[in-house]
Amino acid sequence: SVPAADFHVAPDGSPQGTGAAERPWDLATALAAEDKVQPGDTVWLHAGTYRGGFVSRLAGKPDQPVVVRGETGARVIIDTQPRDEKDNGLLLFFGADVVYRDFEVTCSHPLRETKLPGSWPADIRRGNIDIRGDRIAAVNLIVHDCGSGFGFWSEGEGGEISGCLIYNNGWRGPDRGHGHGIY
Repeated sequence: SVPAADFHVAPDGSPQGTGAAERPWDLATALAAEDKVQPGDTVWLHAGTYRGGFVSRLAGKPDQPVVVRGETGARVIIDTQPRDEKDNGLLLFFGADVVYRDFEVTCSHPLRETKLPGSWPADIRRGNIDIRGDRIAAVNLIVHDCGSGFGFWSEGEGGEISGCLIYNNGWRGPDRGHGHGIY
């Protein structure tokens, strides 16, 4: 058997990094590294703020999940405020058998009220976490001030949300309040 590997991610990491502590990846590269990150491996998120939407396609096995976690004792923040007009701010978890743990997800976009009715007003750009993969676990995350906390969707089976602190998500529209803690 091959021993599990540790990979490293930093806010100033690079797509040209190797995932080693001295040459970390950026977050987008790490979450797309399904050809390098194998079942049983750990992806360490180092202290700091990672801004924008990200898509993870990492996959472990039921008895050997991939673990994506904040560095012990460090404050790791994913700020889902979109980087540009093409970025939707969504933190999307595809793949299977991955544990995401010990980091914070928020949105620093200042707009929390709109005059536009409906669930998708063009002027509200607050991200959230969408879980769409099988056996994805969200453990000990702090999720606040997003459009919604979690979208926990049926195409992902056997998932788990545990130990998470979820608060102050959503926005006010002219028709009602919008957003959820867990949808």
